[in-house]
Formats: sequence, C-alpha cells, structure tokens
Amino acid sequence: MTCDDLVLSWAAQSGRFPGFDAATQAGYIDIANIECTPGQKKARVSFIPDRGVVDYTQLFGATSLMPSHVIAEQLNVDITTALLTNKVPVVEQIARLWNTTWDLKSGLKPDEISKHFPSSGPYQIESVLDGGAVVLVTNDRWWGAKAITKRVTVWPQGADIQDRVNNRNVDVVDVAAGSSGRWPRRTTISASIRRPTG
Repeated sequence: MTCDDLVLSWAAQSGRFPGFDAATQAGYIDIANIECTPGQKKARVSFIPDRGVVDYTQLFGATSLMPSHVIAEQLNVDITTALLTNKVPVVEQIARLWNTTWDLKSGLKPDEISKHFPSSGPYQIESVLDGGAVVLVTNDRWWGAKAITKRVTVWPQGADIQDRVNNRNVDVVDVAAGSSGRWPRRTTISASIRRPTG
C-alpha cells in the first residue's frame, strides 16, 4: 500500500471529482487536502477547519482502499499527480475504471482476478460464482498468521440464506437483527470452537 491508494480513495469518495460512483462521501467530504509523494508509504491528511470529524480512524480502511496501481497500469499514468492537479480528462478515465474495474462478476478469468484483485491478507479471490458468491482461498504469499480454513464462500445479501441455514449449509451468518425474518431456534449447540495446537 502506498499513499497513492489514499489519494484514490479520497478522490473517489470526496464528491469533488465528478464521475466517481461512490456509495458514500462520509468523512471524505471533510478532507481539505492530502499531501502525497507518489509511491511513498506516508501521507498527510488535513481536514477542513471546524469540521467535527469524529470517525476519522474509519477512513482509509480495508473496505475503502483500492489498489491504485491497478488503474495506473491500465492507463499508464501517475494517478496521484492526475488527481491532485485535477487533470480532467485523466480524472474522467480514472473514475470510469474505479467504477468498473473491481466489479465482482461471474466468469472472471484467473488472470483478471490476479491482476485486478491483489491480496494483502490471508485470503485471495479464487472465483466469482453465478449469483455473486465470492470464493476465497488461502493466500500462500501472506506473511502473517496463516488462515485455518482453506476455502471460504461469501454469499451476497439476498442470496437464499434462509434456505441455506435451514439446510445447515452455512457455518457463519452476519445479518442485522430482524433483517432476515425468523431464524430456526436450536436447542443444542450447533458450533464449536477449535484452537490449533502448537
């Protein structure tokens, strides 16, 4: 990760650059500027004076940072300089690619996955199934603690999750209380925690 990733995340979610189709501007709209030397690991983020930015630690997290080098390689441009100097034609191309490059659609080829979805964690994307489920497998190049579960399938919201729970085809479900109707109540323990030895 470099500060270029921070600049791209800010530009995409700040509302200052038309063309980016971001889900939210929360927090990013309150950033006055970002100082970044392209390729460096450090950046300085300054907020607009008198803005009560309480959740600034939530900005630039794993769910909002996208790898800017993926777009830079496609366009053969310096993303950071283009964004910080507002080179409009290049910014428009960056926005178009930011909106589409990371679409998780079925049928992605392995080379597209490795090129567009680099991993910096214990899992990497193996495939995207029909219906939008994403299959994750262990990342052999991850330097941290190794994943215990070798393969994980993440199903999108709206998938037939109730049927999967009823058929006991699901190990973990993350939903808001009351958002998915009534879940079957179990009277016996249905899960156990195993800790690896050694």
